Amino acid sequence: MEKDREACHDMADTALLDRIHWELRHNRVSFGPRGGEEDMHIIIGSDPVPPKGNAVVTWSESADAPYYCVEPWMGPPNAAEHGKGLHWVGPGEEGAFTVQVSLY
Repeated sequence: MEKDREACHDMADTALLDRIHWELRHNRVSFGPRGGEEDMHIIIGSDPVPPKGNAVVTWSESADAPYYCVEPWMGPPNAAEHGKGLHWVGPGEEGAFTVQVSLY
């Protein structure tokens, strides 16, 4: 994997609080401290661009909490209510959502 600092978000950015990142242009999402020395990378699936509807959610307990939660989602929020982005797996079938997490 090649490091792409331009696409990496700074964890001090308060715009990341309670945000759903839609229409991902790459299957890799990177984030970390300002210097980039401890960037985290989440890779969603194996295709260069994840399926439409996949998202990454960033949230925290409060603006001054010492952490962010970063969650890869395979569909939009409230999919069961509006029916968009649901993933159906029939009887006897299998489904998979692959996520790789790395620190380098």
